[in-house]
Amino acid sequence: SSGINAEYGGNCEIDPFSISTLKVELGELQEGEHKADEVEEDAAEKFSYALAAPQSLSSKESQSNLTYFNKGQAYELTLKCNCPAKFNGYWIESNVLLRLQEKRLQAKERELFEHWTTQNNSRLLEATTPLCVNTESVTNDTLNPNSIHVVWNPANVCSLFIKVHCLSGDFTKRKHSGEKGVPFLLSVDTYLHTPDKPSRYIFTSACILKTFQNKGAERKHRNDTKRMSKLSEKEKAHLATPSEVTSLKPITRAMEGPGCSYSDAYNSSGYCADSSKLSDNYSDPDSELNNPKKPCIGGSRDTWTLTSQSSVHETLRWLRNNRFNNHLRTFSNYSGYDLLRLSRDDINNLIGITDGIRLHNALQNRAVATKLCLYVLMEGAPNSVYQAIYLELLTYRELLANICRTFNMDPNSVVGIQKSGPNGINIAVTDEVVRHLSNDSCFKCVMLPTDSADSFVMSLR
Repeated sequence: SSGINAEYGGNCEIDPFSISTLKVELGELQEGEHKADEVEEDAAEKFSYALAAPQSLSSKESQSNLTYFNKGQAYELTLKCNCPAKFNGYWIESNVLLRLQEKRLQAKERELFEHWTTQNNSRLLEATTPLCVNTESVTNDTLNPNSIHVVWNPANVCSLFIKVHCLSGDFTKRKHSGEKGVPFLLSVDTYLHTPDKPSRYIFTSACILKTFQNKGAERKHRNDTKRMSKLSEKEKAHLATPSEVTSLKPITRAMEGPGCSYSDAYNSSGYCADSSKLSDNYSDPDSELNNPKKPCIGGSRDTWTLTSQSSVHETLRWLRNNRFNNHLRTFSNYSGYDLLRLSRDDINNLIGITDGIRLHNALQNRAVATKLCLYVLMEGAPNSVYQAIYLELLTYRELLANICRTFNMDPNSVVGIQKSGPNGINIAVTDEVVRHLSNDSCFKCVMLPTDSADSFVMSLR
């Protein structure tokens, strides 16, 4: 890791980019009443992403960098924020995607990937979670076997270890070990995580990737070295500078200003800049960030519900915020009324069973079943009404946070929780105690003072 950080820490030139799909205009980041620096459109320059895999000597300066992987081998992907002070108080969300690089294959990418996963009973892209460093959460997307979701703190360098389980030759008519197979596009979509608000898209960076069997990556690098040694200096001038790491370059996207029409945009490498291409005019009405007081992990990605009165623009925003980006073009003319009228079979016919079930459940606003429900009455409350406290994680921190939120208390003022036990004893509440609480239990909450005037012990009786 030290080697990649040394190479990775230097300043690197990054091509300018512009943001497409559903336009997000990032406003000013604020903390308290003081304005922080603005997140400009060159936000890509504030981040540096790199793979701990040698860059191919055949990479061209005008194209995305190319590297080689061995199938099933873990490689380090480093995510770094170059100016963490500008994102103080925020978390960064990154979606790592493995896609087909060639334009001719992108139209049937989903079909090819679904067929591969069915035949091999495996993911295409996987994060080795125990090896990851400085991450708040790492999730291998269960619905999308080519996707990894990670939340990380921009104050620290995030280190992911990823594996690719498919070969480049798996998606050609004649199976090869990778030498003549199709290239992949490894991309990282970056979002700004804000409490109680949908995450805000910042930029996407990517590199081209080919996977091989049985140490084929090393063999391919040796072949490239031999081939490059035969080139003239003039021919080498168009190639990228050799590097022991492979930097991900920002993807250039076409955007002509507010209210523009978004069309298929391809960069100089020839790959599609975005999987969700929108043909209708669109401008995001919710373009400013609220003032976050502190980072919030696991908050709702969307705080409003789609209704029959939702416009086409609001419907598209709802779809994006709920991770249906790949189907924005399909629903580009749908209002909330149109979408809510669709049956489950209609949705499955439009976008397939995998995402169809997820969209149907999202439209029905089905909540995830909680594991534990407690009823709590706060002593001294103006009315003797019990409040329901629902727990999913069954942890001490979740219990404390939910009780404090219900009764508008500061969780920082609570130094501990205790509950009454047999023979009148007091039991310190821990994660283990929470896991063994009986469902539908009733408690009276009493705040006991401590030696400090501004701290209390929460007693559940």
